[in-house]
Amino acid sequence: MKTYINIIYLIIFSSLFISCDNNKDSLNKMSNKEFIKFIDSDKNNRKGIERIDSIMNLPYKMDIHKKGLLHYTKAENLFNLEQFDIAKLEYNKALKLYTNENNRISIGITYNRLGVISTLMGNYTEASEQINKALKIFIEKKDKYNELVALDSKAHLAYSQKDYKKAITIIEDVLEINIKKKDTSYISGNYTNLGYLAELVNDNKKAEIYYKKGVKLVRLSNSKKNTTALTNLADFYYSKKKFKKSEELCLEALKIEEEKENLLKQIEIYKTLVDSIGNKTQSRLLIKHIVKRDSINLLIIENKNAEKIKLVENQYELIAKEKELIQEQKDQFNNKILFLISTISLLILGLFLYQKNKNSKLQLIQEKLILEQKVLRSQMNPHFIFNTLTSIQKNLLVDGLLKSSTSLSRFAKFIRQNFEFTNKNFITLEEDLDALKNYIETQQMRFDDKFDYEINVSDNMDLSYIKIPPMLLQPFVENAIEHGLKSKKEKGNLTVNILENYNKICFEIIDDGIGYKKSTKLNDREHATDVFLNRLKLRNLGEEKSFNITPLQTNGKGTKVTFGLKL
Repeated sequence: MKTYINIIYLIIFSSLFISCDNNKDSLNKMSNKEFIKFIDSDKNNRKGIERIDSIMNLPYKMDIHKKGLLHYTKAENLFNLEQFDIAKLEYNKALKLYTNENNRISIGITYNRLGVISTLMGNYTEASEQINKALKIFIEKKDKYNELVALDSKAHLAYSQKDYKKAITIIEDVLEINIKKKDTSYISGNYTNLGYLAELVNDNKKAEIYYKKGVKLVRLSNSKKNTTALTNLADFYYSKKKFKKSEELCLEALKIEEEKENLLKQIEIYKTLVDSIGNKTQSRLLIKHIVKRDSINLLIIENKNAEKIKLVENQYELIAKEKELIQEQKDQFNNKILFLISTISLLILGLFLYQKNKNSKLQLIQEKLILEQKVLRSQMNPHFIFNTLTSIQKNLLVDGLLKSSTSLSRFAKFIRQNFEFTNKNFITLEEDLDALKNYIETQQMRFDDKFDYEINVSDNMDLSYIKIPPMLLQPFVENAIEHGLKSKKEKGNLTVNILENYNKICFEIIDDGIGYKKSTKLNDREHATDVFLNRLKLRNLGEEKSFNITPLQTNGKGTKVTFGLKL
């Protein structure tokens, strides 16, 4: 039911805004008074909350202050329903918005209301802090009206803490301000409150004086009179067994409330009046007042029943409107269903194509990872490991422990680096060259220093910054040693040059070995080349085109391998 009510509110408010102004800023064009009147026009608190929630859901942009007013007004409705916890949350939302716009008066008013709630919930320390914050702001802004409201809240806090003397002191300060303002209605209320507090501290003499002053001001007032001063003094006289005076005051108050047609207040007055007359045993008059009281009570019940009937009628009207709305929604649904089916079909097709494309990409990534792992595992040649260990064993017997230990340590480091690199897509050039040195020096040990080597790097090249795929150089260095330098009778040379050229790094691996001819079948060399080119192709940068193997022309011996990587 609530959902349909909110929908109806939403439609009504939307049409209202459209008719007033097609512009989305129609809410902001209202003055704050107009806006408050608009959002707080429902006397029923629950309906008021539903109305505010519907306004909050409207697709219009509101300024910060009006958002704050929405939350504050919702909090007031919740406060009236005694839903203090939820009201407190709404007041805090309003406070945050007022703080964002630095609206000091609104901040103070909200702090005061929070103080009232904290008082009712028994959080007296928190209440005191909140009310004092409000008072400080009102004094700073010289806002006398709200200062008095905050002082009343402070007096109520003292009363709740049973600090009646403090409450009296505060109300006396308020009374002094109201006397200066010559505000008769508020002065009467102050005297009535002081009389009640004086009773609580058993100062009956003062209580009677204050009540009488309050009653005097009520009698002098020309506007609609508040009978609280009269009924309080009547109750006071009743407690002191001054039944005649109590009866007179009750009759005076009753006349005022009859003019105002306030039935509930009349019932309260009749209770004191019947008790006062009952104590004087005036049976005929007593019966008259009891009959009158009971007739009013019956009238109240009839009014309540009438309100319930009216509420039921309103609900029936609302249900009829809901049915009309549902029928409209069904008609719209029939018009939209084909569009929705088409949209859903396109969405499913789109998701299918997206998933298919995603699966293709994942499959490509998986193939790339598998190839990379295979490539890196192929770098660790089992024959190389076996031959190296054999050489270390031989050195241990021939050259002693120290040299063998150094060779073994270098070889172990190279093996560890190789395994570490298999888990990485990129490593720094510094890491790659360190592993390459370990590999070359291990090979030197295997072949009894049959060749020398040097690694030349361009000046100002930051090796720790540049990242490349792991162990790109090692296969060509291996080929240079295994197929070029190993078979050479005299001592050979191996040179690795690394140059930086604009946004590109150029690599050269040069050996002066027996040379390379394309017609020569060297399966290992060809396999390393194929693997290398596949790795470059996976980068999709066209770097494989830079690869070249060139036989050196000096004496027809030696080989030069070149390629480049983009930074």
